[in-house]
Amino acid sequence: MADALARGADALEGIKVLELGSLVAAPYCAKLLADMGAEVVKVEPPAGDPARARGPFFKDLPDPETSALYLYLNTNKRGITLNLEVASGRALLQELLAQVDVFIEDTPPGRLEEWGLPLAHLRQLYPGLIVTSITPFGRTGPYRRYRAYDINLFHGGGQGFMVRNDALGKRPPLTGGGYLAEFDGGLSAAVATLGALYHQGLTGLGQHLDCSIQEAVMALERATLTRYPNEVAGSATTPLSAGSRGRSGMSGTQPCKDGWVTIAALEEHQWAGLMKLIGAPPGSLRPTPELDELLRAWLAAHTMDEIYHGAEALSVPAGRLHTSKDLLASAQLQAREFFQSIDHPRTGALPYPTAGYRMSATPWRARRPAPLLGQHNTEVYCGWLQRSQVELTRLADAGAI
Repeated sequence: MADALARGADALEGIKVLELGSLVAAPYCAKLLADMGAEVVKVEPPAGDPARARGPFFKDLPDPETSALYLYLNTNKRGITLNLEVASGRALLQELLAQVDVFIEDTPPGRLEEWGLPLAHLRQLYPGLIVTSITPFGRTGPYRRYRAYDINLFHGGGQGFMVRNDALGKRPPLTGGGYLAEFDGGLSAAVATLGALYHQGLTGLGQHLDCSIQEAVMALERATLTRYPNEVAGSATTPLSAGSRGRSGMSGTQPCKDGWVTIAALEEHQWAGLMKLIGAPPGSLRPTPELDELLRAWLAAHTMDEIYHGAEALSVPAGRLHTSKDLLASAQLQAREFFQSIDHPRTGALPYPTAGYRMSATPWRARRPAPLLGQHNTEVYCGWLQRSQVELTRLADAGAI
């Protein structure tokens, strides 16, 4: 890795990663490493990653090769198929593990043992291997074998407190949009993996990273967890009078002329700025129903941009709630070149989000689109494992790949 940096190459050039993951958390972890230049091979079952069946799809036509979720999560990776339900497939997995520096997996606790590949055995066979395990509740503890979906992890990690309201218990539980908990879990696992790679570079030794998505969400929401037992929950669209919780301030999401905005005037100078912005009577020091009505009327008469820039000028924290179309048109994101075109064989060139960081010596690069199902079987099995094309055909006929 140090040599790659010295040459001005990708940050993780020379690092090989095998990803055995589906849907969001594990693929996102592997994508973050791939985006920094690691050579990532994604292992899918013959039927493909379930993310391929999740929309939206290109031109709204369901197609396992054009799921937007799958396309985004798997850029810069190669992809192979492997049937781990048969012995020959599991043998291939073990051979692949001998070729890599990092193994990212999200199998349920006990599954690797069922396949004859317990983690202790893998660590003994490959002492330099980093194994990053990403599961809902970790590989130890009372919940380790529980199934979970993003909504369970969202609430189990403390995020649900932020979207409670007076109707709680009378309506279905609310959740964050866009697999929020899963992305948090994948991000935390990627950061841990980078730390393990640094250790590996110094010592030559690998580690097992046991990553709980619930714990990742809790770590990111520690302020929320601290607040939970100490105050009454409000709604995401809290009015001034109810949202202040007795303080001189307010926070919440409110409708405006052309969409929605979030305002957080929790400190005295922020509150004063907000009152000046909306033209409140002098000396308006505390939230009242009258100020609540004045704010709603003012918001209804102004656009998101007007509110955002007006609040910014008065040091009032505020933000616009963007649609995808808004983000693509954002002048700030265009100036940062945040969206870049990637050409895919089934969709053509489309704009993709890049990365939430900018590194001068090793910038983000789009090297390849998300792989088609089994696209790199020949390249990986014949290249990495030195299998002949005849053997590859035999493995396919036997249902191993």
